[in-house]
Amino acid sequence: MIQSKSPGGADLNVGRPSPETSRGIAVLTRISGILAALSVLGLVVYFGAAVFVMTSEIYKGDVFPADYIAFWASGQLALDGRAIEAFDTATITTAVTIPAEYDPKQYYWMYPPTWAAVTTPLGALPFWVAWPLFSAATVVLYITAIGRWAGRLPGEQNLLLAAPVVVLGAMNGNTGLLLAGLLILALSAMERERWVAAGLLIAAMTVKPTLGVLIPVALIAGGYWRVVLWATVGTIVFALLAAIPFGFEYWARFFAEILIAADRLAEGGIPTEVMVTWYGFGRALGAGHDAAILGQIGFSVVAVGLIGWGWRRGGRLAEKGALLLIATPLARLTRIITRWPSRWRGLSCGSMPGMDSAAASKP
Repeated sequence: MIQSKSPGGADLNVGRPSPETSRGIAVLTRISGILAALSVLGLVVYFGAAVFVMTSEIYKGDVFPADYIAFWASGQLALDGRAIEAFDTATITTAVTIPAEYDPKQYYWMYPPTWAAVTTPLGALPFWVAWPLFSAATVVLYITAIGRWAGRLPGEQNLLLAAPVVVLGAMNGNTGLLLAGLLILALSAMERERWVAAGLLIAAMTVKPTLGVLIPVALIAGGYWRVVLWATVGTIVFALLAAIPFGFEYWARFFAEILIAADRLAEGGIPTEVMVTWYGFGRALGAGHDAAILGQIGFSVVAVGLIGWGWRRGGRLAEKGALLLIATPLARLTRIITRWPSRWRGLSCGSMPGMDSAAASKP
């Protein structure tokens, strides 16, 4: 390559990629764009086919197999004045109609009233409208979030959009993309020293509080006290606002269900093959409940130590944030509950109004 010099003798090519590198970057960018386009096309075809089937005269149900079913069913119950009944497995399972050939599973509701406040308005819409609308909103939030951090590698944003977990999350209509987007936006706000925004974004993540084990560890270890303050304030405010339409009894029932979840795990009432945790990995390998719980506890302890060490030692927030994003879903609180949940339930919520009598009678 011919070296160019300025009149003063400075090398004008310093920092410029070579033609070969530029061509490689262009190829990678095009490939990533194609992958992203195929992912978007696949989602459009999938949702289009599902909506076509659901709106046809031959379809005998009002929902389509997806994780979003539980969200929509809880919204239906809330609009009917029976919000707290969503915690009853039989009630939320029968609140929707799905054709028998789809072999419907049981649905569980283990969410706080802050999330019920989000799902209830969508319950007013037909499922074939609410489901794609919810998924599209979470994808847009996720794209907005990664757009602030992506771009350091050729086609990085397109590759993050084309990732299988993104496509599957959108198809199922779960909270994964929403929570990932909120956390990335919070980390981006911290980079710009917008402490209030960062804290409130983290507070919004309490719609699924079982994922929040490592976040306060990271913030405290890193000395981000203003973010901790505003996250705490936001969490309290959101909790009080959600209690206005749903009542504090809803909060009490939610915490009761967290304890009952351990019994359901032990009895195989919750499918472990879809759990992105070390507990689910252990059960998939044939380990028993107790052994898998011990493995989950061990990983969580290690994760807390690594997050605390990584955030305390300084460094770029993007790198620390990536570590937190990876570790957060793997150290979920509900997978660390020990083997004696029934005793806790008996002490804390055994006489809770509306509790399932069969579950409450377990030793």
